[in-house]
Amino acid sequence: MEERQQKQISGFVRFLVGTVAVSIVVPLLNWQIQSREVEIKELEQLGKFVEHALNENIAVRQRFAEYFATVSRSERMRGRWHKYKSVLDKEEKETKEKVERLEQKKNELVAQAEKRLKEVELELQKLEEQKRLAMEVAKKEKIKNEIVAKQTSFKEAVAQRARLEEQLSQVQSEIKNAKAELVFPIKSTFAAIRKKTGWVYLGEFDDEQQAWVTAYFDIPTKGDPKEVVQKKLSVTAASINVRTGMPSVFGSFRKVTDVLNQGETVEILEVARWQETGYVWARVRY
Repeated sequence: MEERQQKQISGFVRFLVGTVAVSIVVPLLNWQIQSREVEIKELEQLGKFVEHALNENIAVRQRFAEYFATVSRSERMRGRWHKYKSVLDKEEKETKEKVERLEQKKNELVAQAEKRLKEVELELQKLEEQKRLAMEVAKKEKIKNEIVAKQTSFKEAVAQRARLEEQLSQVQSEIKNAKAELVFPIKSTFAAIRKKTGWVYLGEFDDEQQAWVTAYFDIPTKGDPKEVVQKKLSVTAASINVRTGMPSVFGSFRKVTDVLNQGETVEILEVARWQETGYVWARVRY
């Protein structure tokens, strides 16, 4: 009798457990099936928007991912969209950093190019000056050759004139000598008191070091350029051009009026800088 009751109780318990398990499993399975169906439907809908997911514009893809991460009914799909959004944010950050690095590199290259351009402009100015000097020398050489050619052509006439001059009377020679004695001392006196003025390039002065980087006169290495005013300096370079003025604001050099050779002395009347640079020019008397 007891054994029979135990079997009945055991059967009832198994029935009860089975009923509870079924009542739990069946809704769970239904929920999983429904979730799967929702995911399948969402995936089918995604196929219509695949061009947005593949768009090259990362902002479009970010908005696309953010939208589906918000409206997706499946929690698992929302998690995946959030993860995809994080990947896009990371990609955007890396892209911006790369753009910033490239922009910085571009600015550095532009600065280097501008610096090199200034150096090239200075080199071109120097070459232009050398070209001008070479043309002047060539012009003088051409004139000299023309003079030599003319002298050769009129050699006989010059020789004849010399013979005629030898035949001049002694009186005329004495008159000429007397005139020469009067004229030459006067010319020599005027030549001694006559002074010329012009502009010369003294050299480059470094304001930070308060020293001359380059100098073409016997200037003390240290000291302000204005300290040489009213002083007499000697040329230390092989030669220095005397010009009508300082270079123009565009860097064009003025006309050369004279050339000073090494050892010649000048008196400094005033000094000036070209365009607020370290290039120092001076007006001199010599």
